[in-house]
Amino acid sequence: MSQDTPGIVALSADDVRRLVPVGELIEDLRRVLAPASLAEFEVPPRHVFSRTAGLIMPCHDNASGVTVTKCLSQNPDRQPAITGTAVWNSPATPDVLVADAIAVTTLRTGAVVGLATDLLAAPGPADVVLFGAGAQSPDQIRSVAAVREIARLTIVARRLEAADALAAVLKAELPGTEIRTTSDGHPALHEATVVCCATRSTEALFSLADLRPGHVHVNAIGAYLPTMHELPEDLLAAAEVIAVDDVAGCLHESGELIDAIATGAISADRIVAVGSVVRDDAPRSAPTVFKSVGTAILDWVVMDRVARGLGLA
Repeated sequence: MSQDTPGIVALSADDVRRLVPVGELIEDLRRVLAPASLAEFEVPPRHVFSRTAGLIMPCHDNASGVTVTKCLSQNPDRQPAITGTAVWNSPATPDVLVADAIAVTTLRTGAVVGLATDLLAAPGPADVVLFGAGAQSPDQIRSVAAVREIARLTIVARRLEAADALAAVLKAELPGTEIRTTSDGHPALHEATVVCCATRSTEALFSLADLRPGHVHVNAIGAYLPTMHELPEDLLAAAEVIAVDDVAGCLHESGELIDAIATGAISADRIVAVGSVVRDDAPRSAPTVFKSVGTAILDWVVMDRVARGLGLA
């Protein structure tokens, strides 16, 4: 962490992670995403340039006067594919926080999946299947592990070396979890109680028939354009609950939901904000789904936690 100019505090990815414990971030999201809290936020439409090559996401909280603006540059052929900054401004202090946007994005996306999993997945130890081994994947699992014991984890990726590298990282963090890697996740899906999808797929990763009968909770955060699809239409049609991070955003950007509504497989009124879901540990008989395309409110919550950690909020 550095303060190169008076009033400007620059935070690295490591700084952000040190200041934002996953469990506390999930609880922050539980509070902020509740309908009464959401009413305090102004979230203008995100500005997208050159089909997401550039992205600006602003958010303002009327209660505190704090504004957070995230600016991203995206190029899937570059490593890292996403770079950028998240900037926190408050009328209560002249200090400005500038944080690494990758850490902010991966932490907040993982945490909202953790919240959805806590609200919708069956209680008790989870058998998890993760599709994808990219930058978003580690925090998906860390956040699920914050709300459920993970008995077994299967990492599915086209490149086994990427899955193996992720498995090595997570084995050190989750010593009690059996971790497997594969390029074919279908056998593991028959036993999974939680499925996480973090890919850029343009077609469904599995079908409803691939899942175990009854209640399975599925999180999908990778597909963020109308041309992208991770979830099958028959899963959405059968789902008991379809929760999202941002209803308007998902209706505009989630290819799975847009197409399922267009074909009549589901109606738009079945889609609910995750903050309005009440946890109910009673057994369910059908799948539940959480879909995220990202919202600037999630970035605001991470930066608020950072500011509080530094004593600025």
